[in-house]
Amino acid sequence: MDKKTTHKFSVTLSDRTFENLKKLAASKHITQSELIRRLVNKGLSLESYANEQDLIQGYIREAVDASIGNSTDRLIRLQLKATQSAAICMYACISVLSDSCADEADFENLLANAIRQAHIYMKQKELPFEDYVSQAKKFHGFAREIKNINDM
Repeated sequence: MDKKTTHKFSVTLSDRTFENLKKLAASKHITQSELIRRLVNKGLSLESYANEQDLIQGYIREAVDASIGNSTDRLIRLQLKATQSAAICMYACISVLSDSCADEADFENLLANAIRQAHIYMKQKELPFEDYVSQAKKFHGFAREIKNINDM
């Protein structure tokens, strides 16, 4: 015969907590003792769930790292190289533009317009390859707009 063992202990509550406990137990039509048992069990379940969740997240992290960890590192290195190349190109273009402008105001307007056009371009959505071919014509238009320093 399965005999359940129970334990009794005292808990001290503030007046406010005690009143809230009484109201909640009455609203659920259960005794205060039953409400306390439910709340304790729920709290223990949540604590157990949180511990298990951390363990599961650790397993997932390990699996993701094992499957794409090397690829991620490689992609990060490639992105760093692409960023460095873009910076080199930008500074080279700025140097060429600076040499070709008659005065500082022309250069600043030309560069500001180029930055604005780059911003517009970067906001565009990814396209199918065929659309990139037709977009090459747009670049020619962008180049003409960059030269238009009076547009500012």
